Amino acid sequence: MHYKKIILALTAAGMIASQTVPAYAEENSNVTSVSSASGVVSASSGADSASASTSGSVSSSQDSSAAISSSSAGNTSSGSVETPENAASGDNATSSSSAGSGATASGSSAAGTSGENASGTNPSGGTDSTKEAASGNADAAGKDQSDASDKKSTEVSDATRSQAEQEAERAAQNEQSIQPVVPAGVAGTVDQTAAEKETFAYLTEVIGLNNAAASGLLANFYQETMFQYKAVGGNGIAYGLAQWTGGNFTSLANWCGANGRDYTTIDGQMHYLKYDLETNYPAVYAYLKGLPNTAEGAGAAAAFFCTYYERPAYTETRAAERTAYALQVFWPRYQSYILEQNKDVKAYMDWLAAYTADQSHGYSTVNRRNNPDVDAYSLIFYALYDNGYLLAENERNPFDQSSIVSELTEHGFAEASDAETDPEKLEAGDIILYTDNSGAAVYRTADLVWQAKETDADKASGNKAGDQTDEVGSGELDTSKQRKVYRLKTKDASLPALAQKMVDQLSNKQYMYSDNIRQLKKTDEDSYTFLFQTLKGIGELKDVDTAFTKDTMDHVLCTHSYQNIEAQIAAKKASLSVGDIVWNPESGAAVYLGSDRYIFMDNEVDQKMADITGISSCRYLETKKMTGAAWTAVYHKM
Repeated sequence: MHYKKIILALTAAGMIASQTVPAYAEENSNVTSVSSASGVVSASSGADSASASTSGSVSSSQDSSAAISSSSAGNTSSGSVETPENAASGDNATSSSSAGSGATASGSSAAGTSGENASGTNPSGGTDSTKEAASGNADAAGKDQSDASDKKSTEVSDATRSQAEQEAERAAQNEQSIQPVVPAGVAGTVDQTAAEKETFAYLTEVIGLNNAAASGLLANFYQETMFQYKAVGGNGIAYGLAQWTGGNFTSLANWCGANGRDYTTIDGQMHYLKYDLETNYPAVYAYLKGLPNTAEGAGAAAAFFCTYYERPAYTETRAAERTAYALQVFWPRYQSYILEQNKDVKAYMDWLAAYTADQSHGYSTVNRRNNPDVDAYSLIFYALYDNGYLLAENERNPFDQSSIVSELTEHGFAEASDAETDPEKLEAGDIILYTDNSGAAVYRTADLVWQAKETDADKASGNKAGDQTDEVGSGELDTSKQRKVYRLKTKDASLPALAQKMVDQLSNKQYMYSDNIRQLKKTDEDSYTFLFQTLKGIGELKDVDTAFTKDTMDHVLCTHSYQNIEAQIAAKKASLSVGDIVWNPESGAAVYLGSDRYIFMDNEVDQKMADITGISSCRYLETKKMTGAAWTAVYHKM
């Protein structure tokens, strides 16, 4: 049934915004209560443990007056946690209460203006206008938020529904095939606000959902566990955000173990969810990924995921409740976090997600060259360098506090305006530099960042290889500090073959490392010979066997598809292009890399360095910024 029809039907029947505790609440005889207010996990039994509080409201970050009008059940709609793939009798449910302002009533709701626990509980009873909120607000929000350019429908085709039902049936059989007990020591309460934000980040960045679909899944996880991702339910056989049960819990634990992840973390559970959707629920996954990024899409995601993945008892009721939460809480809260605002950042954001999950990398200011550790600045360097954002830089010397700004601006990043440094205006991929020089980070979403930092107070772990307690990973944006923000405007274009070949030599092991722009080499090659050999290396000048000199270079190049356009440049009829060969008597031959940077081999032997190293003939291969350089000749390949 389409989610709007579900809401309308339940509203007409008086099941939304009702004070009545339905019969299934009395059936729940085994309940694990998770209270994030007290930080205690306790077991309770009896029908009363599933009851709902009946007053208060849940507000969103966008509309503090938005009230949840779907608290008909004293179970999931009011913050209770149930076993998602439970038996039809509903015997094993998990109840969670999270109360703000000291409230501890079971089933109290927890959706504040910025994700904090609300001070009230779910609304009781309902006037006519309250009963109409779930359906009326859904229509209004869908109309207000829909993208005119995106007309994708949320209706479910019979074929999609049929396939999803088959997937759900197979999963149910797997669930019942084994009833493992969650190992002792994996339960516990967590910070709900941080867990909610982290879950949203994984849903969008790892699983690839848009904000609307992610909001729909958040509504499900909220009602399953209130983001208590360590919650144990189902009499000890269900676990995690989605309360994976039976054989599904076994699959979660086994997959995480085989893939180097911890099933007791959001990271492990969300990566498993992606695998599970891809492998066992392809129809569900395809439907979620095809939804429009609108309020209607958020409601449809909540209903569909509940119906065909979570599959709780009283599915239609639960689906309607979760739809209301998606529409009135999570979509308003997360719609402003635009997914992939700058798609060009995706490569280094994906790299950061994988890198920070690898526990072999830690924090160090001494061993910071990814061997295997990094510091706050070098983490960002390697994320950019390894993904083609710092073309022609030297991987052996990552930028630091003093050089990061100049290198970012050389490679297409621009400082954001003061207004854009506001947390509400930050975009995924923004590079954040704290002005007190205390570090740097890369913005993810929902006030979360990728970062490398020292995590122990005595700083003892800084030089220990590997990750010492989340030294490299995700954390919250430090809003107490002033910051500069650098945003990618233009990604480095791929270098032409000649320029790329020369840049590749910067990491050549036959060179001796000197500093960030120079590689020392024992060589008899001057700039002309080095250029000649590089051209031969990319398949040009095949018919020339003798290296050219400053006297013969012009003839050789001009007879092999190059033209000297220096006169046109002087007349402003042409301009310098990346990959052009340039020459003047002082610098010799060089290749243009863009942004006033050039790469070339020094013509002169560095005698001082020769004396220090004992190498009689040594030159530098270097990249150098030469603003306003005057070239006698500029050779452009025609």
